[in-house]
This record gives sequence, C-alpha cells and structure tokens, in this order.
Amino acid sequence: MYWPTGVAKRLHLTPGLGVPDAAHAAAADGAAPPPAAEPLLALAALPDRRRFATLTRSVLSVWSTRPPRQLAALRRTPRSAEQYGENVALAWRADGHAVCVVTSTSYLLLFLVAPLPSPHSYVPASGSGSRATSGEPYAPNLPTLRASFAAAAGEHGAELRGGVEGREEGVEIVFRLVLRVDAGVGSVSSSATHLLLGTVSPPAMQCIPWPPDDPEEAPPEGPAGQPRTSILARLDWLVRPPADGQQAEVPHIVSQCSAHAPDCYFWLAFDGRAYQSTVTFDTRASIWRGRCFHGAPRRRRASHASRHSGGPGDSPLKVDDAAFDAHNRGLTEATDTDELDEPPIPGMLPDDLRGTALGINPVFSLAAVGLASGRIAVYTYAAGRSRPSHTLDLREALRSTASYLRTGEVKAVAWSDDGYALAVAWERGWSVWSTYGKLMCSSLTEGWDLASPGFSDLFMHGAAAAFWVPGNTELFLLHIPADDAVSTDQQLFAISFAKSAVAGQHSPDNTRYAFVQLDDAVLVYRGSDQPDMSVINPESDVWHHIKIPQPYIAANWPIRYACISADGRLIAVAGRRGLAHFSSLSGRWKCFASRSEEQSFAVRGGLQWYQHVLIAACSSGGRPELRLYSRDAELDERNVLHREELPSPVVLTSLFDNSLLVYTQDNTLYHFLIDTTIDAIRLNLCGSITFEGVVAEPGRVRGMSWMIPPTHQQLGDPMDDLTVATVIFLTDGKLVLLRPRKAGEDLEEVAYDMQILGDHIEYFWTHLSGIGTLENSLWGYDGQGIKLWLDALTIERAERLDEEEDEDAPEYKTIEESVSMPLDFYPLCVLIEKGIVIGVDPEVSLRRTLDFAIFRSSTNTHLFLQHVLRCYLERELLTEAVLFASHYQSLVYFAHALEILLHAVLEDEADALLDAGDESMADASNGDLPSSSSANTLLLHGDSTGMTPSGSQGSASLQQLADGSFASNGDITTNGAAKPMLPLVVAFLDHFDDALDVVVGCARKTEVVRWSYLFDAVGEPRELFERCIASGHLKTAGSYLLVLHNLEPLEESTAQAVRLLKLAAEEENWSLCRDLLRFTRSIDEDGSALRHALHETGLLQDASLAPTPSLGRSGRSSPRPSGLAPPAPPPTLARSTSAPTVLDTSLIEEEEPLSPTIPQVALPHPGLQRAVSLFGTPASGPPVPQVSVNGRVMPSAPSRRISTGSPGAGRIFPRSPSAGLGMSLSRVGLRSTERLWESGASAARPRGMQAPLPPAPPE
Repeated sequence: MYWPTGVAKRLHLTPGLGVPDAAHAAAADGAAPPPAAEPLLALAALPDRRRFATLTRSVLSVWSTRPPRQLAALRRTPRSAEQYGENVALAWRADGHAVCVVTSTSYLLLFLVAPLPSPHSYVPASGSGSRATSGEPYAPNLPTLRASFAAAAGEHGAELRGGVEGREEGVEIVFRLVLRVDAGVGSVSSSATHLLLGTVSPPAMQCIPWPPDDPEEAPPEGPAGQPRTSILARLDWLVRPPADGQQAEVPHIVSQCSAHAPDCYFWLAFDGRAYQSTVTFDTRASIWRGRCFHGAPRRRRASHASRHSGGPGDSPLKVDDAAFDAHNRGLTEATDTDELDEPPIPGMLPDDLRGTALGINPVFSLAAVGLASGRIAVYTYAAGRSRPSHTLDLREALRSTASYLRTGEVKAVAWSDDGYALAVAWERGWSVWSTYGKLMCSSLTEGWDLASPGFSDLFMHGAAAAFWVPGNTELFLLHIPADDAVSTDQQLFAISFAKSAVAGQHSPDNTRYAFVQLDDAVLVYRGSDQPDMSVINPESDVWHHIKIPQPYIAANWPIRYACISADGRLIAVAGRRGLAHFSSLSGRWKCFASRSEEQSFAVRGGLQWYQHVLIAACSSGGRPELRLYSRDAELDERNVLHREELPSPVVLTSLFDNSLLVYTQDNTLYHFLIDTTIDAIRLNLCGSITFEGVVAEPGRVRGMSWMIPPTHQQLGDPMDDLTVATVIFLTDGKLVLLRPRKAGEDLEEVAYDMQILGDHIEYFWTHLSGIGTLENSLWGYDGQGIKLWLDALTIERAERLDEEEDEDAPEYKTIEESVSMPLDFYPLCVLIEKGIVIGVDPEVSLRRTLDFAIFRSSTNTHLFLQHVLRCYLERELLTEAVLFASHYQSLVYFAHALEILLHAVLEDEADALLDAGDESMADASNGDLPSSSSANTLLLHGDSTGMTPSGSQGSASLQQLADGSFASNGDITTNGAAKPMLPLVVAFLDHFDDALDVVVGCARKTEVVRWSYLFDAVGEPRELFERCIASGHLKTAGSYLLVLHNLEPLEESTAQAVRLLKLAAEEENWSLCRDLLRFTRSIDEDGSALRHALHETGLLQDASLAPTPSLGRSGRSSPRPSGLAPPAPPPTLARSTSAPTVLDTSLIEEEEPLSPTIPQVALPHPGLQRAVSLFGTPASGPPVPQVSVNGRVMPSAPSRRISTGSPGAGRIFPRSPSAGLGMSLSRVGLRSTERLWESGASAARPRGMQAPLPPAPPE
C-alpha cells in the first residue's frame, strides 16, 4: 500500500543563508562544536502531525512538517542545566499548546507554545533599520512572495488559508513552571488533561493534571483535577518476576503510548513485557485496570472431568501459541489459582521476546511490539482481550539468512494514520511494512558495495525515531548520530512515499484501477487499454502522471480523498478544504473560483463519480450532507445539482451502478437511488438499516460493498435491494459477510447472519460483473497473497466456535477461500479481462557516483488464470474450467498460463510419487519411458471423464493414483479420495489448439525423472511428434524433436530431423530450416549428421564439399515442383567459429519479440471432447475452431539427456543445451516466455546452436 519514491530530503539543524554550516566549520577548525551542533536526543510529533519537537541536551525546538522548517527554539542556560539537569525526553500536550521536558535529574520543565500574530516565524534582529515606522518587520509581503516563488504542497500563505489559522504560523516557546519528581522518571506521556509519569523508585504511575496556561487561573476541581499515584506493586494484574532471595518487585514502565481511544494506554515495562491498560479518575479505588498481553507467563488449566472429556491418558487443555513459540497467548486475566498450574515466571525476557518499542494502530486494532532481536510481534487487541496476530521478521520476508541482515534491536515503530503502513526504526537500518506483514522497503540491502564512499544518507544505517506527516506521504526519520561533528547535523531526514488511493478511500472504482496518490500528484495505470504485450512488459510506460493544481494543493494539503470514475477518465481529489476534479479527455482541472466557497466546506466520507456527476460527502458548518456537482459546469455554490442532508457524519460511501450506499457514524447504512431526468438529477432514499449489535465501532470500518441476487436484479424492485442484498464489511482486518433474513412475521424487518470470510485482510475487491464464473467474485489481500472466493453469494455458512475450547481463538470460523495466490509484490488491482494482477515492487538503488540512495518501483504482474483453472479441475468441474478458459484464449500469453498449470500439477503429483518411493518413477530416472503398449492413455483412447480407462497398461504410478492406493498430502487429494489430477488437466488441455505446444513446453522445462508420469497421461513423444507433422505444426514438431533427441538413439533423431527438414524446405520455411540445420550440427560433433541432412534434402548443391566444422556462407534451395512460383531466396546460412558456448537468453529476448496481433476465434464447445483430439484420439463432439496463439517456450538450463532403445540403451549421453531441460517453471515470470522456434518467416534470425556440453564424469 505504501512504498518510497525519489530521494530523501535532509533537514539541516543549523540553517542559515550565507553562513557556513556550524558543524562543518567546527570540524575544520578543530575546535569544539558549538552548542547548536549537539546531537538530537528525542523526537515527538503532535497527534495531528502538523508540528513536531526536537530535543538536544540544551535546546528545545519546534518545527512544522510542511514546509519543514524550524518555527522556534529555546536554549537553556548553563545555569539551568546545572540546576535542573540536561534534557532527556519530552511529551506534547494533546492540543499542541504545551510541551513537557524531562531532565536527567527527574525535573519536569513545562513550556507553553504560544502562537504569534505574524505569519512569519523569523523577524530581523533588533537594531537600526530593522523595523518600519509602523513597527512591522521588514519582510516581504505575501503578494511579493507569491509572485516570486510558487508555493509547493502545503507551503501556503496566511491569505490562502484564511481565518485565525493563518495567523498561527509563527510560534514562541514560553517557560511556564518546573516540577520535581523525587521517585525518578522512567517514562512520560500525555493526554488532554494529565501528564502520565512512570516512576522508577518505587515503580509507580503518577497522573499529574496539566496546569492552566494562565498562572492566575485556578486548576480544575474534582477527582480529575487532583494528582493520583498508583503503586505498581499493588496492581495484581502486573507480572512480578521473582527476585533472588528477595520479594518479587515489579519492573518500572519505560515506554507509554495512547491508543487514541478514551483513557486507553499501552505500557512497556523494563523487563520487556507489554500491558494494555485503562484509567478512570472518578473512583476511590485503583484508577488503573489492565492485563499483560506480551510476555505473560503461560498458564495451563488443570484437568477436570466436567470440562475434559478425553481418556485418562489425555493431557490437560493447554493454551498454546503457534505464532510465537515462547509467547503467551493473548492477555492473561486474574483467574482462580486453584484452576491454574503456573510454571515459574522468568525475570527479564530473552532478547527474542524482550520488547523495546511500542506502536498502536487504532484503525485495525493492532499493537506492534518491537523486540530486541529485531523482530516485531503484532497483536490484535479488542475490548477485554488480545491475541497474537502475526510476526514481522526481515530474514523471513526476504527468505535469506545473509549476514548483512543484522538489524539490531528495534528503536521505534510508527503506524501511519490510516493504519496501512508500519515504519520500523532499527539500530542498523529501517523498513516499512504493510498492515499484515508485507515488506514494502528496507534499507538493509546487499548492494552496499556499490555505494559511494561519501554516502550522506546516514539514516540508511540506522534510526532512533520515526513519524508520518499528515497524509502519510512523507516519513521523518531521526538518524542515530556518530561521534563526529559532521554527522550530528545530518540526523533528520524526510522520505517521500507513494500510496494506493484505496488507503484514503475504499470504493469499487478505486479498486478497479491501479490508482496511486503522491504528495502533489496522482498516477493512473493505463495498461488495461494497451495491447496484451504492453501489460506484461515491465518496461512499458503505462502510467499516466497527473499533477494536482498548485494553488489548490498549496492551500489544502494534504489530499485526504482521491477517486476515479468507472471508465477511468474522470478524477477528483479533496484536501483539507474544498475539492477539485480533472478530465483526461480535455486534460484540464476545475477548481473553485471563489476561495471563500472552497474553504467553506470539507469532504468527509469520500467522493464518487456517477457518469459526469461528482457525488461528494461533505461537512459544511458542522452539518453533514451529500452534494452533486457536474463536470461540465464550473465549481460554484450556485451550480450544485442537488443537496441531501444527513443526520450523522459519513464514514464512507460506495457506488454500484445507480445505487449509492452511505454508511454513517451512527451505524446506519443508507441506500440512495440516483434518479436522472432530462434537466435534473437527484438522490431518492430507498431505505436504511442499522447495524447496531453487528458492527461494534463504525469508525473502524475500512470498506463496504454489497451483492444482489441475480433474480432480484432482473425481476425485483430497486427499492427493495437493501432487504435482499448481501452486505460486505471490512473491519479490524476481518472480511465480514452479512446475509439478510426475514425477522419474524414482519416482512419489512430484516435481520442479518454474520459470517467471517477471512482474517488479516488489508483490502478487498468485488467484481459484480466479472467474466464468466468470476461474476460476484470476492478478492482479498492478506499481506501474503490474494484470497479469492469465486461466488460470495453461495458461500456456505460457518459455525461459531465454542468459546470454552480456547479463549484466545477467534470467535468465528473463517470460511476457506476458493483460490489462494501467493504474491511476491504488493497488488494494486486485478485486470479481469486480461487475467492479470497488477502490483508494484519497490527497490533501493545505490550507485558509486551518487552519495544518496534512490528509491524506485517497478510494475509487476501475475497471472491468475492457472490458479482459477486448477480450482475447478480439483473439484472435477471440467465444463466450468473450459467455459472460464474460453474467455481468455485470445490472449497472447494464454498458452503460457496453461503451461504453468500443467507444470504445477505435474510437479506436485510426480514429486509426491517420488517422495513415496514409487518404483515406476524411479525407473524413469534410468531413462525408461512407457513402452508402446502404454500409449493407451487417457486421451489417445477417448475417455473424456478424466479416469484411467480399464485395461490400460500404463505405469504403476498412475494406476496407484486411480485405484486410490496412494494417498498424497498435496493437491492430488480431491473430496477425500486420492485421485490423479494430471489426466483431467490433459483432458482440459485437449479443448484448445495450444495443447501440443503446452505439453512440449512443459516437458522441456521439467526434469527427465517426471517424463514417465507426464507422457503416460499424454502419450508417447513419438506419437505427439507425428500428430504435429500430420496437422502441419512444424514448429511444434521441432520442439518435440528436442525431446525425442533425449529419448532415442542418434540415428533416429537424425532421421526425424531430416524428415522435418524436408517438410520445412517444401513449405519454404527457411527460418525453421536454419534452426534444424543448427540442431543437427549440435548433436554430432564430427558433422556427419549435418552432411547427411544436407545430402538428403539437397539444400546445398554439393553437400560433399561442405566443410565439416561449419556451413558455407553460400547455398541454394532444393528443387521446387513445377508449376509453383519461384520461392523467395533462403537466408544465408552461416556458422561462426566464435559462437558462444552458453546460450544467451537475454539476446534471444531482444531478437525475438512477440507479435501483438491475435485473430478473433470462436469459443470451443465446453462439455464434449474434441472431434479430433490433438493427442491423437477421435472422439464425439463438435469440432473446435483453431486459434493461432503466439505462446513462447522459455529457454532452460542444460541437463543430461537419457537415451533408450538400441543401440546404447540405458546409456547416458551429454545433452545439448538446446534441448532445454531442467528449468523450474515456478521461477519463471511472464518476461521469460521465449520460444526456440520462432513463428513467421519474417522473424529475426535465431542464434546458432551451441556446442554440446562435455560428457558427465563417470560415477
């Protein structure tokens, strides 16, 4: 969802125009650095992230995030430092008008951050000429500044923002008072009314009310206005590690953070344990309640006959944690000690469990605990309970154990405001993760040997603190300083980020397109409008970069909402105030002409495009309403097409055709029908329903959709859609399905049955009008891959779990998805019509000529066709699979998808047999393929049911699977019975003309040991070779020739090559002739095979005079039959003596581009077998029209070939690399779809066949 872009910005701590950098000057003179060069110790941002404060030993500074500049600074005198100690930590008051500084001697220094009336933060120094006669500072006025400089995003002037807010640009720091804490301060945090101090001796929590800003004002009365102290030893829910020979002592609190919920806080203790707590001031008892959720001792319930129904030898019920080996599951409560068997409680947690940092994600209800080992333990917290969610580990994410992946302990964690990104600051680097564990970027890379010696982006080596700016388009990092004076002025950095527009607004149209939001621009992926090859080519420039108007983004940064229309042509954005929209047809933006009208309302709840009408959920003067604007009219209050007032603020909106769904904060879902006439458009309220008791907190709902039954869509009344629709919510990472049912005798009252489809879902797509069987499909991304439910309307109901089984288990069972697709990149959208998932893959570039890092991202793609097809075939739904595939057979890469499917099934089933020690598969490793009698396979003898025919003499491995005598733990098991899936896949392939190409491509990319299982289901390679020649597919026959070369004697391979060469010469396919001649030259080093081929075909006038090492540069074609037109002269045959010894696949890719033109074809008949099977068996059923697809066979790594038959049966020969065996297709993407035999006479000349590899050494 988030990834870095561009280069980082460095904020100087000693700025000045024309003044040398203080730190550099000090280093050059050899003198001690001035006080301004002190390293930063702490960094704290306001809750709204518009300002932040930095702290050194003696200086407190207040900064603005946009523009990033220092607003005010206060330097303490040496006397103050001597009397109260040096600065150590700081905490903001929630309103941003006061800050507390903790000193090394446990003093609290309270300062007020007061606004200045002038918009300028700096004024000239006092003295002659510094002020005008009126007393105003000599500073450029705003019109002069605007005429000279164009304000960037957020760099607005006072008149652009208007009101009182524009006069608060300048601030000053004023000392308020000092407090002494005798118990010592271990941690500090703040709320709107209190300072929360964690003391050391004794360990306690003190709640001190903030003093009034005015010294003459009286403090508030009542319990909330009095200081409260809670001794931690008296809180029975805290874990007390045993002390050596002494009474157990509770460790003090070293870190605190707020959950942005009323009176909810999280603590991190000195021993590394984490706690969730709440505070209540209006009580005389203990004001704190809570529990330990990280590092709590494991507790086991004692066995009781009433609760444990197992036998006497069964073990008692034990709370286990599968996600964290040594962690304790969930939050532990105080329980009756008679029912618990507690093991000894450890003192300090080990490094792999000891917490060092805390971060709270209130949007998804997640708590991240950074550990000393560098890992991050993430927990799901809710009212009254918490449980482990997942773990973030850099080595596991990169699937590497490299030595450079030493992160050190976690220094800080920071969640973005929308909860979709987690920034982690390590001792030796930093990283950003998605909500549920997808690594988006990391500074720990293996390319540091390419970095410049003067590398200046020091944050790449480690960070101490981090926070996100408003809008989450920049991440501020505080670098851990080195000892030299230069690095102390290179500590504060800002990294620009791009994010998906779904992070700001989850709507159907935003998920339909790859729609990316930058700080001051938006990007739209236009690959869906491009040819197929442009979609899968990562180097294609298919992104449309749209810059947001400078006046609007300068005054209303950050952009909160961005939406795109259903056709992708219209775009709208909304910032802090107002809105603006764009048309890609005209290339023009439209903004409000009146600045006051723009500033009079704010978009709250989202934007939606209905044709050319923009629907905006707004808040104007505290009144929530829906506004309709036309793209064709100017943005003006007088041009509002329609207004619809609402009783509660809007959380989110969704648009489906002409139905608008509005979900509000009072937990109510409204259904509006868009009614259009010739001269007007309005919203008609069809109905509303409350989800009280179903959705706990409306503010945490991140996405909403619905699905209407097809019968109601065709015959029902749109006014009743809400009563029959299945509603989908995404809340707290759970994809919730709400099914309607009638409640009692009242037909108008509707109740809902709740089902949890999946957990850990970051966002989802719904395709209500998908292609074929993808209609009403539901797609969700869980941080590891895509989960697909093919028809959400027919999902079976899940049962509720027994709460007594495991108190940390989820309340509902999740419904297993139909298809699971692991991804190596972050998906942005699904192109249903292309069969492709589009995503981004970020990377860090380091160069020796640059002293900074460059953050880049590339577009990545993933085919989902093979996953869906395998889902149908595993369920033995052959007809549905053929129907689904028929919609995509015109794609250029359709054959490649079928090849991936066949290869995946072959690998799974054949490897399962190998692991089981099957003898027939072991025989295949010795080169023994099925004999001629085993050609009675599934498709060669006309059984289209997917079962092995009776009387088949196939291999024992296939027979084992058909009889059910072999049970696999892989994908072979279907519906509880062990059945082979490969025969059904082959039956499916036979419905398409690419079947022969797919089979030979799969054979050339898999190991020879799997050939027995493959060709036992498909047929002998010789049979398939003959079928290719009979059907005129000479290119495919050439590919099968490479397979036969590894299975038959040299004489047989040469004879078949000569035969194919004659046919190619008759058809004047000189490109194929050239490849075949190179093939015959590569299989025989002495050149006798090549001379024999030339002699038999007569391609050269005098073959006996042809030189043995290489072919001559001149040659003539064979005599043509009379009556034919003179053929085109064949290309010159040449063989360079400097041919490479290793096939250069990258050069092949450059010379052989795929043709993007595909003819239109009819769809095959789905239910019956082909009239003439491509694998050689006539069968009943209508013929299938042929389709020419430029699928390509990928080059592969060399391996040894195995020859069978006489002479030399069982002998192992060195196989030519041209045979192309040994590459695993699972490691190949769409970029590697290359064919050795290029189609078309105009294809580029392929490279010469390389010389055979030397024989393998004797064993």
